[in-house]
Amino acid sequence: MNIKIIYSPKQSVQENDSFSKSAGKPALFVKACVESKLPIEIVEPKPASLDDFALAHDREWAQKVLRAELPNGFGNFSKEIAASLPFTTGAIVDGTIEAARTRMPVVAASSSHHHAGFAFNGNFCSLNGLIVAAQKVKQAGLAKRVSLIDLDQHDPNGSRDIIERLNLNFIAHYGFGEHDITQDKVEQWLKDLPEIIRSMKADVLIAQLAADAFEKDPLSFSKLTLAQLKRRDR
Repeated sequence: MNIKIIYSPKQSVQENDSFSKSAGKPALFVKACVESKLPIEIVEPKPASLDDFALAHDREWAQKVLRAELPNGFGNFSKEIAASLPFTTGAIVDGTIEAARTRMPVVAASSSHHHAGFAFNGNFCSLNGLIVAAQKVKQAGLAKRVSLIDLDQHDPNGSRDIIERLNLNFIAHYGFGEHDITQDKVEQWLKDLPEIIRSMKADVLIAQLAADAFEKDPLSFSKLTLAQLKRRDR
């Protein structure tokens, strides 16, 4: 069985003057998957529309971000990043809908979302495709309840802002970065994680499998080993 990876080259940015290189990582991730001879099928996503972004954001604010009239999450006005945003969100939307439809795992080659709130962004996150995807899969009638498990190292302040502001009670939200999971607590947390997921009792799971908790990441303070990251993701 091939695992579907939702990816468009239009998601990746070649030039971005920023500490974070996440805007260029989708292409590197997919290249690594192809070179590893993994059983994958790459599927091109449809770009998210302004109407889609308005499911999570102030419409006028989102439109200005998409036009590069307001800063993106990297703090610049890059038109290349602005052009990539419909595809980074489109990948998550299409992946979530495909997973809900087929009841099979799907990978969206996308990151940098959870610090984008209703009308703000930052910390390398421009627009919140996670919340857009949750809204779209519910709209499609494929899920009444969606679990969003965010395993990024940092507090998912943007996702929380949107969920609370729009009263999106159908989203069961868990943020790793909201908990004090220091290095000495990682093993117990890994044992607890399956039950955390089961307790969310949702029809579809959106998992943000961020790598910044890895011990060699410059932003890591949980310091998971590579073996622990593999267990987390499995």
